[in-house]
Amino acid sequence: MKRRTALTKLEQSDQAVLQYSTPKRRMYGCLIACSMGIAFTAVTARYLMMGILIGVFVSTIISAFLFRRGKLSLTAACLGPLLLVCFGYTPISWFTYHGMLGSTPFLSVMFVMVITLILYNKVQIIALTAYLAMLLALIVSWVCTTGVTMETEQLASLLIAYALTIMLTIYSINTSKHKHSEVAEQITDLSMHDDLTGLLNRRAIQQVLQKQESAFAKGAADFAAVMMDVDKFKTINDQYGHDIGDSILKSTAAAIQSNIRTGDRAFRISGDEFLLLLSQVNATIAQQICSRIETTVSKLDGYAFSVTISTGCAFRSECTSAKELLPLSDRRMYQNKRSKAQ
Repeated sequence: MKRRTALTKLEQSDQAVLQYSTPKRRMYGCLIACSMGIAFTAVTARYLMMGILIGVFVSTIISAFLFRRGKLSLTAACLGPLLLVCFGYTPISWFTYHGMLGSTPFLSVMFVMVITLILYNKVQIIALTAYLAMLLALIVSWVCTTGVTMETEQLASLLIAYALTIMLTIYSINTSKHKHSEVAEQITDLSMHDDLTGLLNRRAIQQVLQKQESAFAKGAADFAAVMMDVDKFKTINDQYGHDIGDSILKSTAAAIQSNIRTGDRAFRISGDEFLLLLSQVNATIAQQICSRIETTVSKLDGYAFSVTISTGCAFRSECTSAKELLPLSDRRMYQNKRSKAQ
């Protein structure tokens, strides 16, 4: 059974937290590095560089505070100090410490590594492109002034080694990030799905419900919750064994999956209880979906007894909040079940 994983992927800011340590450790590392840099530049009387590092120090503290308050994403919190150190410290140290022959090329490789580690997608591409363009301009300026005194072979070797180091750094980190991202998505996918049926589990309900509630609040069409469970499932388990019970659960899940639409989501809550969240739906469509599922389940063969399910449907427009939706559908399911017993 093919799983639907679109709604269970991690957000990129969450991926960064999971894969590459915590924001708190990053902040501490940045503050320690800035403190050491400030002390060194103060001792060596490099006051302009010291000013940049003080700005990075203050920016890091402010960004960390705003991140903890939920005002900034992790990427945005990292971006400010990172841009300051890359586009402020790099050119100043370049001209201070003799360009390619100084310490700045080593620092720039480290800055490229940090950009690649922290930033994702378009933000990473833009930041890396701008930073590499600045480095290229600095190299051209240095070659036109100081580099001409070097032998051509020595100059070419130096530039090639520098370019290869940067390219390999970007490639290796991006490859590692991609692998970590795949592992993180697999872990999240497994944690969001029921092992027996392959349906989404209880952990995924709130995530899906929040997205549908957000769309509904913005004027999207109504959505519905449908609670389902297998009639007399305890009796089936007691008389025929848990293997038969598990087989029925898997067959019921398959029947549900085959009769819902692309935008709908199916969950196994616990035992024989299932939940559907139907997006952009009205009473007629919801009834058709439930009827198709009930019919498919009733036609299951290979058992010495007939299998039936009870359903209960509730619409968001009937409720004052999304919290009332699932309890209302649950009550209606039990009303349906009681009506069958009479």
